[in-house]
Amino acid sequence: MKDEFYKVRYSLSPQLKEYDLISSVWKPYVMFFNKTNYKSEVYNLDKDGFRFNNLNIDMVNQTDKINSIFHPNLHKGFKKFGVVIGNSTAFGIGSSNDEKTIPGILSNKTDTYFFNMACSAYNGFQETIIFQNFINYLNNVEKVVVFSGLIDVFMTYFNTEFDELFDSHYFSRIYLNELENSTISFKKKMAKFTFEYFSKEKVDWKNITIKQLIKKVLSKKHLSNQKEKILSNSDRKKILTNIVKKNLKFWHNYQVGTKTKVIYVLQPLATWCEKKKSSEEEKLFSVTDSSSIRLYKTWADISKNFYSEYKLILEEECNNLNIEFLDCNSYFDKKFDEKWLFNDRIHLTDLGNEKAVDLIKSKF
Repeated sequence: MKDEFYKVRYSLSPQLKEYDLISSVWKPYVMFFNKTNYKSEVYNLDKDGFRFNNLNIDMVNQTDKINSIFHPNLHKGFKKFGVVIGNSTAFGIGSSNDEKTIPGILSNKTDTYFFNMACSAYNGFQETIIFQNFINYLNNVEKVVVFSGLIDVFMTYFNTEFDELFDSHYFSRIYLNELENSTISFKKKMAKFTFEYFSKEKVDWKNITIKQLIKKVLSKKHLSNQKEKILSNSDRKKILTNIVKKNLKFWHNYQVGTKTKVIYVLQPLATWCEKKKSSEEEKLFSVTDSSSIRLYKTWADISKNFYSEYKLILEEECNNLNIEFLDCNSYFDKKFDEKWLFNDRIHLTDLGNEKAVDLIKSKF
């Protein structure tokens, strides 16, 4: 089954093999970011981990001089600048090369050069942090396209524990586990490894005594039935409403303070789009939806019924804050029946990116 998964993906979209090997590096505050200084025929990353739009062979040979997406040699002739920020879809996972990403196509089809400041797996709050971290490079930016929204929804299906104030992010379980392991003794690590699976309650492994641990293990009420908690739609709505309001207030403040136009685009999820699937999408979704890889199973599990509620949350808050709102899901409707727009349920093909750009351009 695993062999079939990769066989189908790579036969239809060979570039996915390169993207499946993508890696991240740790960074303060945002927790992780794209690997730096990566070069290939499919995608190229600069010294900070940002993706180039148009790095040609001659430029690759000069990366010691122009190894930044903000280097003026990369956008000669442009007087207007913009930013596309978001997660892996905005980054361009699935595109055949750098120029076929949403920022790349926007730069080629408009009089504005768009910096690709997206990062795979980023939630909405991480997007605001990375933007602030590089804000001194963005003095001449006139437009910001936030092509986002799905990772926050995804995390409410993928994670089972949520903090009311601090958003859940990808890799959080790994970070929390490593942080805890770094503070406990070898014996506690062995106890945790042995008994954590059977406990349905969170255990303070640093401070728990052997006596307390034995009591927990022997007490049936503490034993886990290994069924992960599933959020109700009402709880999911409450969590996401808080996240949306917090993040959009940042973009509103930036828009007002700098007179920069901000456009928020709810990125497309194939499950939420009304278009009929192409034959390629049928094959790709078949192997990803049945995959044992939890990432793909979670994307397939996201409810179509929740789409209208989530869209309403975003749309109302954007309207309240005078932020332009676009929905790529409703745009990808019957007019694109049997067109190959998706490489999996979230990542777009070159054609999918082109059609998304057509929607964005309608608000320029």
